[in-house]
Amino acid sequence: MQGMLIGSNMTLLIVVVTEYTSPRYRGIFMTVKSTIFFWGVWIANATGTFSRWKNIAIIAFICAILSLTAFFWPESPSWLALNGRFEECAEAHHWLKGYDKDSEKELENLIQSQKLSIVTENKIVSLLLLTLFSMTISCGPMILACSVYGELTPLRYRGSSLPTLAIFSEILMASVLKVSPYIFKYFELHGAFLFYGVTASVFAFLLYKYLPESKDKTLQEIECYFIESKKSEDVSEELMEEREKR
Repeated sequence: MQGMLIGSNMTLLIVVVTEYTSPRYRGIFMTVKSTIFFWGVWIANATGTFSRWKNIAIIAFICAILSLTAFFWPESPSWLALNGRFEECAEAHHWLKGYDKDSEKELENLIQSQKLSIVTENKIVSLLLLTLFSMTISCGPMILACSVYGELTPLRYRGSSLPTLAIFSEILMASVLKVSPYIFKYFELHGAFLFYGVTASVFAFLLYKYLPESKDKTLQEIECYFIESKKSEDVSEELMEEREKR
């Protein structure tokens, strides 16, 4: 259930940011969206450190109440145009992006492209594939990343390593956002998905091979696993050095 919730929220956030915002500011909002998760982790840790951990639930409740404002948002102009509701599309577009020259040009291109396009694909198959993709992401990488952060980081380094990981993750996300347009430009859509599939498969294999199992293990047991592995490597290096000296 948690994976489905996180996956649906991530999908909705991406759709809202990309379809509701102006192209001029879309990159900024996408970057902010990517940092929201880590801001939440920081706030939760700060709250648990300086006050009772139960106060985290209060913050989560307030955020849940704020999410109810989604009921008052206008429908996506892209979705309205896709369904042939062009008058409502124009109203929603003007409400979100105003009446300036760039906004009017974007609206005109959006409506014209939908009027001239003929959709021949099977919508049911597309919906099933999108659902399968969301479930796969939710049950795997999205949950695994959070688990790795929490379980595999040693206690003594957790305070310094997690911010470092957050910074590295944001740098990686920014790099992906900068490189993605060129991938779509030179390799087109199928090439971009092939690149993503190959990259994800390689990293999934590396995780399967080197990541230790943490199921039913305490945090101390997981930490001891790495300590023992390090000691084994040190012993092996010492034996190799002794053999070379002989």
